[in-house]
Amino acid sequence: KSTGFTFKAMGELEYYVIGKTDPLYPAQDQKGYTNSQPFSKWENLRKEAINLIAQSGGKIKYGHSEVGNFTSGDEYFEQHEIEFQPVDAEDAVDQLLIGKWILRMLGQKYDVNVSFAPKITVGKAGSGLHIHFFAEKDGVNIMADDEGITEKKKKMIAGILGKAGELTAFGNTVPLSYLRLVPHQEAPVNICWGDTNRSALMR
Repeated sequence: KSTGFTFKAMGELEYYVIGKTDPLYPAQDQKGYTNSQPFSKWENLRKEAINLIAQSGGKIKYGHSEVGNFTSGDEYFEQHEIEFQPVDAEDAVDQLLIGKWILRMLGQKYDVNVSFAPKITVGKAGSGLHIHFFAEKDGVNIMADDEGITEKKKKMIAGILGKAGELTAFGNTVPLSYLRLVPHQEAPVNICWGDTNRSALMR
């Protein structure tokens, strides 16, 4: 209220679909990023979820298969992601919660388990809950200008990094969150910010 800015955010739902192993057109282990059918076995579930989320008022950006594919015994694990459009922060939370509910309902329909667990098993891709955000004033994004990153953006980043401990307490409430935070696996292990460094808390 004191700045006159509007805070907008959007989330990414990363999840695993866990079903029976299908030997036909097997996907490569940890090589599933943007795969399509027949190598992406649960593309139709994701598409159905996107349609239902949109019908429920969710603003969808896109969806795609993610990197995580692996087989364990007779179970096949396939990772997907649905990304939303930026909206007011309260609506961003609603989009995530309704999206998770719809995905779980479809999991029951298709007789598969849908897991949002941060880490399924050691050495395989985990599922992060990435949040994108920006501030705008009078409909204009104030995070960047013709010169690049604005001072206001740097102050927002510093403020959030300063609250990293508190955010972790609320955002990482299960032990599996910390099993995901290992170096060299595209997880944030450093309280810093950077451009392309995936080990940074903020990019």
